[in-house]
This record gives sequence, structure tokens and C-alpha cells, in this order.
Amino acid sequence: GTAEISVFPTPATDILNITSSETISEIEIVNVMGQVLKRMEVNADNVVCYVEDLKAGVYVVRIHAGGTVVSQRKFVKK
Repeated sequence: GTAEISVFPTPATDILNITSSETISEIEIVNVMGQVLKRMEVNADNVVCYVEDLKAGVYVVRIHAGGTVVSQRKFVKK
């Protein structure tokens, strides 16, 4: 099935919350050039990702479940 995923708040300042109806196996935060800046192994249906060290701008969070990317969400870092 399709995972119900929320990414909030956006814009984010120091914390990005990710919640999913399916167990998240991994998340990656990617910049607009496609470089992976952060990768977290998860194994939970919610993630708190600390983003205070990211520069202001637009990023994509890639959410993996069961070995595949189930969602790619844009978010803004203030």
C-alpha cells in the first residue's frame, strides 16, 4: 500500500519530524544537486531529524520503507 507520510514543520529551523503509516527503514536528506547530506537508519514509524547544521535552502527528504523509496518530500530550512 501507499504510506501516509507527513513531514513538518516546513520551514524547519532545527528539527524535522517525519511520521509514516509504514515503518520507515531509512531517511536521507538530499540537496538540490542530489548530494546526500544526512542518512539515518530508522526502523520506526516516526523520526526526529536534527537539521540545525543545514544551510538555509530547499532540501528533499527521501523516505525508505522495506528497501525502497516510498516518498520524496521537499522541505525548506530557514
